[in-house]
Amino acid sequence: MKKIVINAFGKDRVGIVSEITEIVHSYGGNVEKSHMSKLDQEFAVIMLASVKSDLSNQTLASKLNAIQNLFVHVNETNSSKTDLKSKKWEILVYGADHEGIIYYISEILKKKNINIIELITKTINAPVTGATLFNMKLLFTCMDENKIKNIKNTIESKAKKLNLDITFSEK
Repeated sequence: MKKIVINAFGKDRVGIVSEITEIVHSYGGNVEKSHMSKLDQEFAVIMLASVKSDLSNQTLASKLNAIQNLFVHVNETNSSKTDLKSKKWEILVYGADHEGIIYYISEILKKKNINIIELITKTINAPVTGATLFNMKLLFTCMDENKIKNIKNTIESKAKKLNLDITFSEK
């Protein structure tokens, strides 16, 4: 078995998930991890799957690209074990939506040489006022406690200037 990453996007419609996973399954594949989301009128997928070693990426990509209005890229990835020593950290951000929030937080992590392993954002309307509120969940790994304290202080300082609520915790 080999591991592949499938990136796909296209106009949203009923059945896309079924069609993609049917093709992966038909080649003896197994979806190990995925994020699938409707983004306005579009649909996007990123998926890690195991497939038979003799299956060519081009064959799979060709079959997936035959799905109506779907654009697909298939890439083989190196299988790696997660570093069990690494601590996983989570940053939750809440507040009024405005430009640059993701940039400001990710730039702080970049300057500390921290790699983001997952980032999920969404906006919702406040119940009473209807104002747009921003929510973000960010995960990263780091073993250096001093670096973590510095990152936490820097992000909390920036959040205060931006009037955002931040929760910083080990996972």
